[in-house]
This record gives sequence, C-alpha cells and structure tokens, in this order.
Amino acid sequence: NTVFMDLGEHVTSRKIAQVAHTAGITGKIDDTTTFDTLGVDALTVYDVTQGYATLANGGQRPKLHLVAQVKDAKDQELYTAAIQSDQVFNAEQVALLQKAMTTTVQRGTASYARSLGRPIAGKTGTANDQTAISFIGFTPSLLTTFAIWNQGQDGSALKVPDRYQNDFYTVQLFTQYMKSA
Repeated sequence: NTVFMDLGEHVTSRKIAQVAHTAGITGKIDDTTTFDTLGVDALTVYDVTQGYATLANGGQRPKLHLVAQVKDAKDQELYTAAIQSDQVFNAEQVALLQKAMTTTVQRGTASYARSLGRPIAGKTGTANDQTAISFIGFTPSLLTTFAIWNQGQDGSALKVPDRYQNDFYTVQLFTQYMKSA
C-alpha cells in the first residue's frame, strides 16, 4: 500500500481514476483524494473483479461473464459466452504490476495462498471500520474474487466478526477454492 500511495501522489488521483475506468470499472471513483489507491470508493465486487481481470489478462480488458457454456442432457451446446477483449494497457508494463502483486502472496497478507504451490498475484483488502474484507487473486489462467461484508437489516454496514477479519479468511476461501479449480 505504501508504494502505491506514493505512486498515487505522483501521478494524481485523477489519473488513477482514469486508469481504473480504462480497466473496465464503471463505478464512481473519487478523483480528489490520494486514498483512492487504497480502494476507499464503494465499488461493487463485479466492478473490482472487472478491473483486476484486465490486469490479470495482461492489459486486455475482457468482457466478464458468469456462465461460460451451457449444454443440454445430450451434451449439445446451447450457449457459449462470447470471448472478447480489448488491449487497453501495455502488456510489459502490466507484467511488472503483476510481479509486484505476487509479493502479497509471497511475503504479505495473503501468504496462506502460497500453499497452492504456483505463481499467484493478488490484493487483500479491508475497510477501516472493519465492515468488509476481500481478496482478489489470480494465476496465469484464473482470477477469483472473495469478499465478505456484514449488512444490517436496515442496509447499514456492520462490523464483520473478528473470526473472519483475523488471518484474512477470504484468502483461506480463495486457497480452498483454487485447490479444486
């Protein structure tokens, strides 16, 4: 976070918001604060996944889909998602960012995922008020997002219980899922 905060101060919040939108994030990003680097904007999981998918895909912004293919009982294809992407960032520059993001797993808050025994890049996230926790990670072929938040009956954000905050439970969920995937 420290390195990216410093970078944000040098390139400006406006530029960071532009890059995020180029990556495919459609939600509102406050382009007046350097804290946007830390993810202070209330973006949807879909939006954040879209942005990271562009990074994981070597700078090619993919069109996300939830269902890749549907087949009937006779194994006949009924639907296949259109696979399309646009190259929006320089692949070599994105590779440097991907390399930096492996540190989260190698020596950082997502070290639990090292047990997968393969290259993984990612980013853990928390809310300062402990109302959310997340991990977005990717291998060279698969990106997965896990996010936990606690919503009150009135829609307000409540503190996520400590047992999920401690040891980045989202990283544990990611690791268990990726072992099967």
